[in-house]
Amino acid sequence: MNVMIKAWTGLLLMMWVLCGSADASAAGKSDLIKQIEASILLTGTIDVDLLGEVKSYHLNSLDKVPQSVQGFLDKSIRAWKFDVTALPNAIVGPNTVLRNQMSLRVVAKADDKNNYEVRIAGASFPPVLEEKEDIRADGKLKPPVYPGQMAMAGARATTYLLLKIGKDGQVQDVIAEQVNLRALANSEKQMQQWRELFARNAIAAARKWRFLMPADMDDSEMDYRVARVPIEFAMWGDDEDADGWVSYVPGPRAENPWPEQHRHEGFSPDALASNGIYMQDQGGLRLLSELQPGDQ
Repeated sequence: MNVMIKAWTGLLLMMWVLCGSADASAAGKSDLIKQIEASILLTGTIDVDLLGEVKSYHLNSLDKVPQSVQGFLDKSIRAWKFDVTALPNAIVGPNTVLRNQMSLRVVAKADDKNNYEVRIAGASFPPVLEEKEDIRADGKLKPPVYPGQMAMAGARATTYLLLKIGKDGQVQDVIAEQVNLRALANSEKQMQQWRELFARNAIAAARKWRFLMPADMDDSEMDYRVARVPIEFAMWGDDEDADGWVSYVPGPRAENPWPEQHRHEGFSPDALASNGIYMQDQGGLRLLSELQPGDQ
């Protein structure tokens, strides 16, 4: 079940700005325009009891979404059920509450009457880890070169990388799992070409990165770990998303060649905040239920 809200002036303007980012006529891009979404990434924490039920939660920046959406989120979150059986040292008492980080990708999409259907498009629940338990950058991760052609076109994007990292901290392999464009090209073919340009430069930069691995890697039977790193390609002085909302055309999601041990219901790469490092299979809460009531 999603929530409908009436015409939202700020989001409507944002979408029309994106529609005007290429030179082709709106009529010629009607199919592409229908793909445009506006979204906000909300981060916070969630507390779950040993039965996997939500006890409490906190989301930052809730003032940036309408009251109706806040109510929709509250109803959805409180209906969630989690698997906590795989958490180490979880059973410590009847009143134990397990706290994880939480990030939600909330998407609004306009209908023909400029009303908005709002849904939770993705969620992530990274555990709260000590520094030695997590993957960290070994020095500064040098950002990718902005594709010149994309800079001239005023195109922006978020590229979600999936990295295979060896015990020595070197990147063994990397793919672009998804590329969301914050610009509208003249055709679907050109949109794909733009995604490939952003992905190519992001991958080239990632191959040179180095990481500090978790302390337990020395005792692990695995000779690599997998991590996600979202990269934001933005222009100098960008302030379009100052209120947290951005408009974009979501890209297709590539298959993960190093799949997780456990499937996480509702996970999506774009539920991760940009420029972080997120280790796959790092434990934490695993959502069992649908993201919003009424989902099939």
